[in-house]
Amino acid sequence: MTGLYDTKISQSEIFDKLKSVMDLTYPGVHVFVVVLTVTRFTEEEQKTVDFISDYFGDDIRKFGLILFTKLDDLEQDGVRLDDFIRENEKLQAFVKQFGRRYIGFNNRLDKNDARMQQTRNAFIDLVDKIICNNNGRYYTTKVFETCQKAFDLKMKKIEEMNVSLEERAKQMEKMSKDHKEAMENIQKQHFAIIEKLHEEMKSNMDKNSREMAEMNKNHENEKKKMRAQMEEMLTENQRVFSTKINNLQEETQKELAKKNQEMTTMISNFQQRTAAEQEEARKAVKKAKNKAKKEAGKN
Repeated sequence: MTGLYDTKISQSEIFDKLKSVMDLTYPGVHVFVVVLTVTRFTEEEQKTVDFISDYFGDDIRKFGLILFTKLDDLEQDGVRLDDFIRENEKLQAFVKQFGRRYIGFNNRLDKNDARMQQTRNAFIDLVDKIICNNNGRYYTTKVFETCQKAFDLKMKKIEEMNVSLEERAKQMEKMSKDHKEAMENIQKQHFAIIEKLHEEMKSNMDKNSREMAEMNKNHENEKKKMRAQMEEMLTENQRVFSTKINNLQEETQKELAKKNQEMTTMISNFQQRTAAEQEEARKAVKKAKNKAKKEAGKN
């Protein structure tokens, strides 16, 4: 079992190896023996069993038993195999998946030891019981290939869903980038207009100052009159400038609010479509797996 769940090996390579083993067992397999040591039960072992179930179908559990080796390590510590299993929830659930069909081997016993002979007989009885429970039926290559088709379909759906999610993520990133650029352009335009208005106001004030200096050379009464006119012009310029600034700020706020609303709507629609596609893919995988189980049952 150890090493079968290896991410470095492709799915097709694993299937070819398993199929070659199945072909050697023609016309089929009566019993699968899962070998574990009592010293460890890791996540890899659990993943391996789940992996085998995906390839061979859940029906394989009817043909399997668990063989625990190095039972002598437990006996040396005065621990029974049943108690060892009971103390480990994951191992207990693992054994339950195989109908609690398990047996332990003491690796240190001599082959002629009476206890070793008893263990051999118990193992053979357990194998005979599995064959009897399955009415002598084999687990055949045809059933294996049916399960493999269902597994391939599930993997294809998962790959398609992953590709779709990657494309969605790229679209999301592009929308966010476009939105950011649009906001930056609006701010640049806003600052450019304000700068232009400041320059126009400064130019007008400089012009008014020059005209004011020229008027000082004229008669005092004329100068007072002109001063009043210039002050009125300055007041009007300030009023016009303030109005333009206020109008520009209102337009900018409206445009920013509009862009944010558009972005919110796009994100909401994107999330709804993604959720719908994921749900559709999940249903398709579940439907394919149920169909494969029915076909395996018919065989």
